[in-house]
Amino acid sequence: MEKRWIWPFELLDKLGEGGMGVVYRARYVVDNRHVAVKLLPPDVANSTILSRFERELEILKTLRHPNIVRSFGGVCEGNQHFYAMELVEGGTLDRLLEERGKFSADVAIQLALQMASGLAYAHERGVVHRDVKPGNFLLTTAGKLKLSDFGLATVEAATKITAAGKTMGTFPYMAPEQIRGRPPVSPQTDLYALGCVIFEMLTGRTPFIGETPAEVMHKHLDAKPPRVSEFTPDCPMGLESLVRDLLQKEPTDRPESAYVVAKRLTDLDGSATRTPSPKQRGVDTPPSHATLTPPKGIVVPPRAAEMLERSTRNKWLMPLLCISLALSVALNFHTVETSSQKRRAEELWFEAFKSDNVELRNHAARALGEMARTSPDAADTLVAGLSDSRPGVRLSALEGLEQAGPAARAALTPLMRIKNTDDNDMVRRRAIDLLATVQATPEGRSAQFGRFFYWVLGILVTAGALYFAFTALRKQIRVVRSSR
Repeated sequence: MEKRWIWPFELLDKLGEGGMGVVYRARYVVDNRHVAVKLLPPDVANSTILSRFERELEILKTLRHPNIVRSFGGVCEGNQHFYAMELVEGGTLDRLLEERGKFSADVAIQLALQMASGLAYAHERGVVHRDVKPGNFLLTTAGKLKLSDFGLATVEAATKITAAGKTMGTFPYMAPEQIRGRPPVSPQTDLYALGCVIFEMLTGRTPFIGETPAEVMHKHLDAKPPRVSEFTPDCPMGLESLVRDLLQKEPTDRPESAYVVAKRLTDLDGSATRTPSPKQRGVDTPPSHATLTPPKGIVVPPRAAEMLERSTRNKWLMPLLCISLALSVALNFHTVETSSQKRRAEELWFEAFKSDNVELRNHAARALGEMARTSPDAADTLVAGLSDSRPGVRLSALEGLEQAGPAARAALTPLMRIKNTDDNDMVRRRAIDLLATVQATPEGRSAQFGRFFYWVLGILVTAGALYFAFTALRKQIRVVRSSR
């Protein structure tokens, strides 16, 4: 099967498809991590769809919350429109509802708390989702909810994508003002939809059902919502009251914010913050080092008093030395781990440089050129590419060596050969330009010296910390022995 690429992602299997694009599982070539990539087909020319996609990318880049899908950025230029986001593999809430029918009150409260938390965070930043529904809540394998699909979202004081008075959203969860197109949508619009979702989790159906979308929308505008207890008699009264308040026709009659909704759900869950219990009477408090004074009436010899004072001073010495030693060891481990990560990234770029895909190969060559400044292996790979029989590979290698700085001096001999014998004019001209640049660049060893300096510094710091720790320990042993 031929690999599909949208640099720097290798597209794997399709996860879903809708009006706002196709979502693929993808591999990020830099660190081999799997992510989800949402993209529009290159032939999409609808300006409204393009605008919504770009708006979704811009909004997600600003949101960082445990209950909102995280975006890693993307591209919206030319015929390329895509962005990467975290891969959430537990399915969607609507699929879970189809399997189970409905949830118990306890489960519904826990899920609604996560929904309200994510919405509160978005609303605080001026983002109104406008399409809150079970299908837009993704589930992790650990059962955590994450709000996704901000394609219809609006941002306060931002240019509106939807024309005035036009209805957007999913009709079983749409607030009356969203159907009418007035007044403008607000955080309370999302809260109405949240009420519909909670109602569905508790009863297994949406508040309003009809034969046609028009009938359902009419009920949203004029009909009184049914009570949750009609379908779930054991629903707690406080939860039913919250759903009733969320489904009020007028936005001003609904809870004032998602934070208020979360607070009411927390009270229903019984998870109020506990205050620390007072100390029990009759339990002695261990004395601090400041209270290390002899009991009244006991005479302490001068030398013993001096040793007691020294012991008090030295009490903090060992912990500080231990902390210094731990930091030193951590620094060295971090250096080793960083080197390992760089090596894994290099191996991925080496693989990509062998690709027949020109764009992929050129990207890999440029990345290897940057790495070649500190990595001899990356420089050797590019130099080897200059001997490839394919002109395209030689051009890619030259492009990478142009980024390599002083490390490109390793290619002097093959560059001279290409200059004199290569039968491809484009390759030869580019090699001549690079050769002139390399010959004018002094050989640099600052990067190698820098790495050597940090390794030596780490060893010296570790050795110093060990020396002082053992010295302090020996002094402490002498003090104890002399006190006896």
